[in-house]
Amino acid sequence: MRSLLHANRVVLVLGANAILLLLILVAMITRDGRGLGATAFGQSLITPVSAPAGGLTVMPCQLSPNTWGCYVMDPMNQTLCVYQYLPHEELKLLAARDIQYDRKLGNYNTSPPPTEIKAMVERAEEPGRAAPTTNRSPEQ
Repeated sequence: MRSLLHANRVVLVLGANAILLLLILVAMITRDGRGLGATAFGQSLITPVSAPAGGLTVMPCQLSPNTWGCYVMDPMNQTLCVYQYLPHEELKLLAARDIQYDRKLGNYNTSPPPTEIKAMVERAEEPGRAAPTTNRSPEQ
């Protein structure tokens, strides 16, 4: 009889524990009105601004397989800087550049040139122009 009472108490305690865990789960899921939406629990609901007016934008980067650093962009002055993190030392400035005129380049160090791509697209969009055919047989 004593073991039956002990078993009943264990069942009651485990049941109360399960109910408490279920209430915690419901509270976590329904908080902030999110429900079971697509937003992950750790994800912020506020979309960050990429470049605040008058502020700096800092982005971490990997400069080489074992070297880390960050890019710092100042949109107000239109400058870009690259810093390298050296363990047990300070940040080291690797490069700085005024990017004001970089954005005005139309064709720099690209292949194929944009004019060639434009010509290819225009040729493909011409009405009545079929794909090039060859006189080869399928066996060749």
